[in-house]
Amino acid sequence: MGHRALVAYERTDGQYTLHYSHWGAANLKLKHRISAESPFGGEDTDATWAKQLLAELADGLEADAVDGYLAGEDRPSTVVEPKPRATGLTLDEIVADHLDYLHHEAFFVVSTTFEVTAYLTLWFGLQYDSETVEQGETVGNGALATVRWYDGEPVGDGHLQGQFAALKDVVDDAQASAEFQEWLDVQSRFHDYSYRNTLLIKRQCPEASRVAGYRTWQEEFDRHVTEGESAIWIWAPIITTQCPECENSPSYHEQSDCDYDKTPAEEWSEGLVGFKPTAVFDVSQTEGEPLPELETEATGNADDLVPALLDAATTLDIDVRVVDAAEWEHGDAKGVCKHRNLHECQPVVEAKARSNQADLAVTLIHEYAHALLHFDVDDEPERAKREIEAEAVAYIVGRYFDLDTSGSAFYLAAWQDDDAESIQERLGRISSTAQEIIGTVVEG
Repeated sequence: MGHRALVAYERTDGQYTLHYSHWGAANLKLKHRISAESPFGGEDTDATWAKQLLAELADGLEADAVDGYLAGEDRPSTVVEPKPRATGLTLDEIVADHLDYLHHEAFFVVSTTFEVTAYLTLWFGLQYDSETVEQGETVGNGALATVRWYDGEPVGDGHLQGQFAALKDVVDDAQASAEFQEWLDVQSRFHDYSYRNTLLIKRQCPEASRVAGYRTWQEEFDRHVTEGESAIWIWAPIITTQCPECENSPSYHEQSDCDYDKTPAEEWSEGLVGFKPTAVFDVSQTEGEPLPELETEATGNADDLVPALLDAATTLDIDVRVVDAAEWEHGDAKGVCKHRNLHECQPVVEAKARSNQADLAVTLIHEYAHALLHFDVDDEPERAKREIEAEAVAYIVGRYFDLDTSGSAFYLAAWQDDDAESIQERLGRISSTAQEIIGTVVEG
């Protein structure tokens, strides 16, 4: 595929001409080869013809007229094609309609004074396999990361500036998938418990994830409660016909002082008349047919990334440790972010050890994001919003370091709660946090 790049040259009217370079992304060295003397990065250090052509383009010369302009002379080769792919574009139009985040590996913006800004491209596709690539959008579907330079070499600083609406598109694709719909179908059979009952469940079984009654497990999920398991007790509503005036059930109405007799009891509407204790059980207390799971594990080579993330914790002011699976005390959770105690403010991140280092890396990034974004937030209704932000950061940072984090799309889809704008509304927080983590890891 080469090292394909697009190069945008600023015109005098503030718009841009867009050019292609087949090898321009190679180590991003094109940034140093474009100059006022050699606008297209050729070997000719005084390319008068190139300067004249660029001046014409800056004044509005159309792409179709360039062939005639270039005809009839032998010229040294250039790294950037002199003939533009398009003219008169804004940067927003280039990013949205022309930049292919999968096949273009870099993007350069050249000002009228030949200040060159180099960007790496990050494609927000679901998978790397060819089938998905053919089906997925790659133009306008990604983000840009600016590049910091040290001794003439590029080091990414993770300052993400692309069109992050693409991340929402990825989640939309995940939500529409058959796998996600099957998972949703099963989730819909679980009761949506009140805040009070949620607290009761967490107090009795802190690691509970999916809770249902004894008969519900048998009839809805073909599972049964394991012998010897202790019930989790919650309050269940009592729904029955009630008096329109005193709102009691018929039996209590007869014992009350209410004189209502306009309609017979059998015509009364149903309503909430009280609560009763009810036993439920978590999925971990049951056996039987497996429930559908979403494949959210990251993959890739993270043998160097995990140590780098652990080292970065000090700079990020996070206390981190990887806990052996045999000592893990947080159930099905892959990682947690918590206070050490009531007197210390430094966030503590713990991650469950596993053989999949890529997935461990993404878990660390997710929990780092919680530490940086949410450590001082303790608002249960905000939980879904916090999970969206943390996993979006994990998705972006993981992709920056060449991990396949496509499973994050399912995680994000599960937390979105049908709010299609949830991710887009939080792009600033997501972007700055991803920038901070990537920059800290890269600079070591």
